[in-house]
Amino acid sequence: MQEQGGRKEKIAERKKREGTLDVDEIVCPSNPSTPVTPSSVGAPISLDDNISPLNDGPTDLLRPTGRKETKNPRRMKKGDQSEGVNFILSEFSNMRNEQKELVQQEISMAAERERMKIQAKLEQERMKIAAKREQDQINFEREIMLKDPSTVNTEEGRAWVIAQQKAIWARVNRGGGIGDGSSENV
Repeated sequence: MQEQGGRKEKIAERKKREGTLDVDEIVCPSNPSTPVTPSSVGAPISLDDNISPLNDGPTDLLRPTGRKETKNPRRMKKGDQSEGVNFILSEFSNMRNEQKELVQQEISMAAERERMKIQAKLEQERMKIAAKREQDQINFEREIMLKDPSTVNTEEGRAWVIAQQKAIWARVNRGGGIGDGSSENV
């Protein structure tokens, strides 16, 4: 008996040093002299009193490292991950804002191009109208210059044709040419 008791003590001391205990060696905190036996392990535990074995306080046992942590020691921690995610989200947001600005610039440039096209068409129309007026003026002055005043029925008509022919001839001699629009058409 003494020999076996000594052996049990040695085993208990060794297991305490190693950090493992046998079920036979667990001691009840309310009465340290009475060990907890397998028959008393199944007994109900009261959590209301402070004598419960669950209220021993924090243990000094370290949690073993997991597989992923052991395989990849450089893996980012959760705080680092959230910072990375926030950085990525902010960069994505910045890119999205830049993209919106580019789209707005494209829209404004397209509107400006459209306005310039319309302005160019209007200018072409004005030029066509001016060219037509000039051509009409040249044709009118040509008719006046070719008109014989003696064929006009009234005296006022003959006087008007002669006055127009003189004005056109004076403008042509000054270098204005026929059709510059300075004749007096009534």
